[in-house]
Formats: sequence, structure tokens, C-alpha cells
Amino acid sequence: MKQLGVLVFLAVLPCLLWAYPNVKVSDLDDYLFGDKLSEARNTNLVDSLRTVRKSDPSPLHRIEAALALGDYFIEHRRDSTLVYWNLALSEAKAHGLARESLRIRMRMDSYLPLVSMGTEAVEDFAKIDYQELDSAMRRYYFLAASELFYNLQLPYPQSSRKAEYLARTEAALDSLLGYYEAGDPVARYIQAHLYELRGDHSLAVASFAELLPDLDERPDLYARAAYILAQYYKGRPERRKEYVAYLVDMTHRAFQHGVVRPNVLAELGKELCDDGDYARGRSCLILALGSYDAEDGVFKLRRTNDFAHYLVGADERFIRRGSIVIGLLVLAFAVVLAFLVFCRRKARRRGDECRREAELAVEKAEHMRADAANFLALAFLAADQLRDFNKYVHRKLTAGQVKDLFSDVEASTYVRSQTERFFEEFDKKFHSSHPDFIERLNSLLREDARFEPLATPRLSPELRIAALMMLGVGDSGLMARVLGLSLNTVYTYRNRLKGRAENRAEFENMLVKVLG
Repeated sequence: MKQLGVLVFLAVLPCLLWAYPNVKVSDLDDYLFGDKLSEARNTNLVDSLRTVRKSDPSPLHRIEAALALGDYFIEHRRDSTLVYWNLALSEAKAHGLARESLRIRMRMDSYLPLVSMGTEAVEDFAKIDYQELDSAMRRYYFLAASELFYNLQLPYPQSSRKAEYLARTEAALDSLLGYYEAGDPVARYIQAHLYELRGDHSLAVASFAELLPDLDERPDLYARAAYILAQYYKGRPERRKEYVAYLVDMTHRAFQHGVVRPNVLAELGKELCDDGDYARGRSCLILALGSYDAEDGVFKLRRTNDFAHYLVGADERFIRRGSIVIGLLVLAFAVVLAFLVFCRRKARRRGDECRREAELAVEKAEHMRADAANFLALAFLAADQLRDFNKYVHRKLTAGQVKDLFSDVEASTYVRSQTERFFEEFDKKFHSSHPDFIERLNSLLREDARFEPLATPRLSPELRIAALMMLGVGDSGLMARVLGLSLNTVYTYRNRLKGRAENRAEFENMLVKVLG
């Protein structure tokens, strides 16, 4: 079978190389930036189906209209799907339409695993005896069975339970295949899907690629086949063009029917951002993450962090601004580490004296613990600020306030306030730990270049740089990032401090030792 798969794959290889969809990404512009998507959503089809539901005298017509409305909403508004299907089921039961009731019941059972009701679906479906059904209803039974067991296995990792559901899916598709003629597009789709389930991926991809042009009249099957092909190319750099082409094609076809497929749209947005097309990429991501079922619907885009940074950090300018928050956390831990190393060195150097003067040692140990508590408080503050920022971004995204979020972050209002809060606390803690900081620093400077005593604990940027250097942080690049200064500004301040020193050559070494 694998040899046959390779032969078929080679036979249709030219199709795979040039017959992938040729829809251009620019064809999406009217939907992403214009009103075309809203117009497609307000299509006459939906309006006419709702009119049938309200006024058609035929129960069968009203039932079919409810089923069609449920199908329309199945990929982007799951609660509406269940509402319309339940309406159809209730009406079928009320008019004694047992056959229609059973058909609707099987359709609902096949869908329920996608809304975390798999156990109920299996129990209800097991009550149906397909041997008592006629040929048409058996075909519908095997179709529902294949959907049910395939949807049941989706959340499972590789396990015996997943293998069991896949085997039952395969058995149902095998039975379903007998109800279609060999050349029928549906039969070919089922056969390709069987190849995929059995692990013959090359044969499955070849079959789907050959079949795709014949599925124009079956948009549901076209979407599934195209998605399987897209996933086959995903992660293969040499086939990325085909991968993006299928994503664009699926998105365009969905937009034409007024449908948003969050998973496809999110993947496309990510790829466009990676290509530098931020306008289209962000629009796709905003539309995907803001869709009704983006987080808890059929496609479950729960890991919004996989995409959120494309919305708020696509250019280097914003990344530099956003990295200040992360840099503060890194700085806090670096300061704590430097302080603990310093304390250890200080304890070794004064060990003999501490043993001779026990009372003084106790006092100094208490002082060291207070220092550690101060700087740990800074680390915890930085961690809290990072969590607050994450909650702030998540809250805005969840509320669909992406534009407000982007404006806030673009203006750096939130980051500036958090940075100011951090350094206000840093200055207080440092002054609390080293109230004689200015006197110690002045001891290294020329008499005419010394600093005036501080009226408040707040430090200037130049004094903050001196404080960090005293604590052992000597990397100018790190200081520039966390202080929000340019590298040239940091160098200027450091040179200015050296210029004040009595011994310029040894100033920085002496500065590290001055707190010893």
C-alpha cells in the first residue's frame, strides 16, 4: 500500500506543484478593511431561512430551514447552532416526524463532542439500532458515526482510547463508502480521508489535491480537504508558499459566505506578520481573536499568547518599549544576586571581627536580612508588574478592545507609569539600605565636584547609575535598557562620574568597593 501511495503521489506531483489555489492575499482587502464581510454576513440566504422559520406552513420546510441555519453558524457561533438544531428537533417531535427526529438527533450527537458533551453523545448514539434503518437512513447513520468518533478522538493524546475512536471512525467510513458510486466526489473524499486515518499521508495528500477542484459545490468538504493540505505543508519552509496559499484560499471562501474560521484566520495572520505584512496580518488576528467562539468554540484558540505579541509587538520600536518591563524583572533579580554575592564577600572579610564582637555581628546580620528583604521586595514588585501587564493585555484582548490596547501601548503610558513606580520604590529601598550613599560616593570625588546631600530619597539618573555600579551592575547596555536611556547617555553619565573622581583610572573599581 505504501508503494502504491508513493506512485500515486509522484503521479499527481505536478498538480501539487502548480494547482494549489491562486487567490491573492489582496483579494481579502475588501473583507478585512471594507464592509464586504458585513454584507456577506447579512446575506439574503440567512434572511430567507429565518423567514421560512417564521411563516412557512410546512413543518418539513421549517425544520430544514432550522437545520440549514444551524449548519451556517456551526463554525463560528456554536450556541446558535445548538439552538436551531434543538428547534428543529422539537418541531419534528411535535409533528410526529420520527424519521426527521432521528436524523436530527444523529446530527446533534456527532457534534456534541466539540462542546465537551462526548459522554452524552456516545450514550445516546448507542441506543440507535442501525439494522432497523432503511438504506437512506443507514447512510446517514454511518456519516454521523464517522463524525462522532472522529470528534471524540480530537482532544486525546496518543493512547489506546484515541486508537479505539480512530478505528471506529475508519469502520464507519468504510461502511459509508458503499453508499456512493466510485467516481463520486464524496466517495473520493471518504477514500482520501481513510488514507489519512491509516497513516498513508502521501497518498491522502495526493488524493485531496487531485480532488479539490471537484469540491467547489461542496464548500464544507472543500474546507476540510484544503485544511488537511495546509497542515501537510505547515512547518516545511520549502513548501511555505503552498501553505499560505491554502490559508488565503480557505479564508477567502469563508469570507464569501460571511463566515470567520478563527483557527485558519489566526494562522494566516501570523504568517502575514512574519512576512512583514502587518496591516493585513493584524487585521486577520484581531478578527480571529475577536470572533464569537475564538476561545471556547469549535476551534478553541485558547493559547492567545501564541498570537497576541504580533498585535502589540510587531515592530522593533514597540519591542524596545515593551522590553522595559521584562528588563525591570531581569534587573531586579540581577540586583538581588549582586547584593547577595556582595553580602557573602562582606561576611567572609569580616568573619574574625564578627566572632570577636558577637553583638555587632547580630546587628549586622539583621541589617543584611533587611537589605535582602528590601531587594527581594523589588524583585516581587517587578514580577507583580509583569503579571499586571499580562492581565492588562489579556483583559483588553478578551474584551475586544484591541485598538484601545494598541493605542495605550503605542503611547507607552502604561509602561512609563510602571517604570516610574518601580524606580520610586528602588530609590526608597536603596536609600533605606544605604543612607550614607552620598557620603561614600563623595569620598571618591574631588572636593569641588561632590554631590549635595539629598533632600528626598529620589535619585537622579546619574546617581542611579552610580548606585547600580556600586551594586556590581557594570553592563552599560543593560543599564540603558532598564533605565530607558540611550547607550550614549549611559556612557556620558559614566564619563561624567569619572571626571569628578580623584583617581579616574581606579574610580569604577573603587566604586564597587566603597560599600564594602
